[in-house]
Amino acid sequence: MEVLIRILAESFTGIVLMTLFSYAVSLVYAKRWKEPELLNILMNREFKKRKKIAGWLLHYTVGVFFVCVYEVLWLVTEMSPNLYFVIGSGIASGFLGIFGWKLMLDLSSNPPRINRVQYFVHLVIAHIIFVFGVVLTRRLW
Repeated sequence: MEVLIRILAESFTGIVLMTLFSYAVSLVYAKRWKEPELLNILMNREFKKRKKIAGWLLHYTVGVFFVCVYEVLWLVTEMSPNLYFVIGSGIASGFLGIFGWKLMLDLSSNPPRINRVQYFVHLVIAHIIFVFGVVLTRRLW
C-alpha cells in the first residue's frame, strides 16, 4: 500500500511541475501548449463530448504509467533516481510523449493548430521537469 501511495505522490508532484511549466511557457510565449487542454480539444473534436476533465484524467493517467515504468527500472536494474536518471529518462519520456502526440495529432480529423517542432522541443523539457519532480518526491519520501 505504501508503494502505491508513493507512486501516486511521485506522479502528482511530477505532473504538477510539468503542467505548471507548460502553463507558464504558454503564457510567456502566447502558445497553446497546455497538455490537458490540448487533450480536451482533441477528444472533444473526435468524440463530440464536452468533458473538460477528460484531458486532465488522461494526462495524469499517463504520468502514473510513466512513474510505474520508472519504479520497475529502479527495481530490476542498477539505475538510481539521480540527476543522470532525471535527464536521461526525461529525454526518453519526452520522445515517447512526442510519439504519442504526433500520433494523436496525425490521426485527428481536426487537430489544433500548433507549431509541432516548437511544441515537441517543449515536451522534452517538460518531461525532464516531470522526472525531476518524481525523483525529488522519491528522495524526500
